[in-house]
Amino acid sequence: MYSLDPKLCHFYQLLPDDYSQTPGQSFTGDITVEWRVLRDGQSKDTLYPIQAVFSYTSGHGIPWGQIIPIYDILKGLKLGSAYAIRFPAALLFPGPGLDEQAVLILTVRKIAVDNARRERLTLLDEVPRGVGGLFYEAMSHSKWNPDIQKDAEKWESELEHTSRAFWFQYSITYCEKFDRRVDILKTFLTNSSKVLSFHSPV
Repeated sequence: MYSLDPKLCHFYQLLPDDYSQTPGQSFTGDITVEWRVLRDGQSKDTLYPIQAVFSYTSGHGIPWGQIIPIYDILKGLKLGSAYAIRFPAALLFPGPGLDEQAVLILTVRKIAVDNARRERLTLLDEVPRGVGGLFYEAMSHSKWNPDIQKDAEKWESELEHTSRAFWFQYSITYCEKFDRRVDILKTFLTNSSKVLSFHSPV
């Protein structure tokens, strides 16, 4: 079974976190995530997100039976995290080229510890379903160029599709001011196209 080694990944934060604490290295409890994987050249609409619960005892993951055991990564992500995680496709798919990449769109929806359940839904609902796919498609077409926000006009029409409510709420929450609809998308791409370093849980 393969594992997504954080050292092989590039992390892109799609939404600011709501909380400051991570589950941590010795976490006991459940983490509910929603995710989907997109391979280079794959249509963003071919896979619907999957929701799964990862269980831990003293920091050790209980076998989950799927091919993406990302227990260590999840222990370092905060409640409300929304990430695009880019990794070598060979970790997951048979026979890709050495340079081929895949993207895991991931949100941390719930964390349950000591019988206390914390959860964040709101904007997270649309990230794996639509917003993450838009991010993946825009970045793929730009060859993962961090200056993609300069080409935001190409993707402006996406703001009118099923994620319209998301973009309205995003503009209220994260855009100080904007004169045009494309400014919302530029803000999103400016913030989310930065490659972040993964910090292991303490």
